[in-house]
Amino acid sequence: MYLLLLTPPLAHCQTAAEAGSGVPHGEHINVVLRATADAEVFRPSKGRPGTWPGVVLVSDSTGLDDFLRKRAADLAAKGFQVVAMNPRLDVPTSNPQDPPHERALREIGGAVTYLEAWCMDPTQVAMVGFGTGGSLALDYAMTEKSIRALIVNYTPLPAGDPMLSHLDVPLLINQAGSDPTTTDEANSRFLADAHSFHINPHFKQYPKTSHGFDRENFPVYDPAAASDATARTVTFLKANLKTITP
Repeated sequence: MYLLLLTPPLAHCQTAAEAGSGVPHGEHINVVLRATADAEVFRPSKGRPGTWPGVVLVSDSTGLDDFLRKRAADLAAKGFQVVAMNPRLDVPTSNPQDPPHERALREIGGAVTYLEAWCMDPTQVAMVGFGTGGSLALDYAMTEKSIRALIVNYTPLPAGDPMLSHLDVPLLINQAGSDPTTTDEANSRFLADAHSFHINPHFKQYPKTSHGFDRENFPVYDPAAASDATARTVTFLKANLKTITP
């Protein structure tokens, strides 16, 4: 259970750089009291509030940038209410009892709680993580039972982690073929561990792609792989979440 600070809509003053990016910003929210994380919510323009399934997007080390906002806006256009967030693991903690990793998991939980509070059916929330955000999303899903589906992209997979036995959620993995943050051996070990716990991830690896292959501003951008991974993500979300009928 995570405490949630519900805040009224906040005006967001864009900087010149933000205004010139062409990517809309969401409404800033605090996912927990005194949150360290940056978080913005994106809502569909159609349908009734309360009927939209929710998705938490957890950023890579690149943060809450135009890439993540565009992903959030695209999902909102497809009928999902989205919280896009940057857990800001690089921000040190003043409390040794609350290390950045634990703080990040708590704040991810706050984003889930925010979406649950908006939804007539609080079970209709999923999570999508990128890179280090995918690792955090996996850690969250192995300790909490509050999400309906999990998608990770170019993420180091925790082979040999006994907590994997607690993962009880449909899992989609979009993995790069040449990612310096992971190896084929680690991927294979994770999948073997998952199968031993009767977990059957929907795994796909994109040959000759690297970390961040879906980011248009990266030299490693691969449009075909990016398009396919995005389509897999949307299909998986639609298969595991439903729009609530009032």
